[in-house]
Amino acid sequence: MEFDRAAEHIGQGIMLNDLKFSTWIEKRNDSSLGFRVKKKAHWKTLFLETHWRNNIQYQCVEQFFGQFGIPLKPIYYGTTEMEMLITMINTANKIYRTREAFGDQDGLHMVEWVIDNPMPTDNMDNLKQWAEYYDDERESLGQSGDATKVLDE
Repeated sequence: MEFDRAAEHIGQGIMLNDLKFSTWIEKRNDSSLGFRVKKKAHWKTLFLETHWRNNIQYQCVEQFFGQFGIPLKPIYYGTTEMEMLITMINTANKIYRTREAFGDQDGLHMVEWVIDNPMPTDNMDNLKQWAEYYDDERESLGQSGDATKVLDE
């Protein structure tokens, strides 16, 4: 697909509506305290079998992401990929004022929160206190806070 400003805007609109962020805490034997905070971004519908790769929507989102040097993938993991997506959303907001239109405000907020407030790895008391703050933040958004439950399992 050749570069097309209309396709870029369509791709941005799809991204604003379809991209979803998640954070959670999981037990991990390979982590210093036995726990790790996980971050993920995925598409609600873009990569469904009926849409994927043969669809103009895919091409429009791919073009929009390409403007920021981000490859279009079904799922993004980890801090580096989350930071790339957040930078893209914030940069597009400076140009188009679209951040308030982002469909998953709560998920985006929590990913930013865990990046800005990294989970402690030095001792269990600090981790428990962080988990309480994490749960409080989720609950302030109307989500269930389950980090302290995971730590107690």
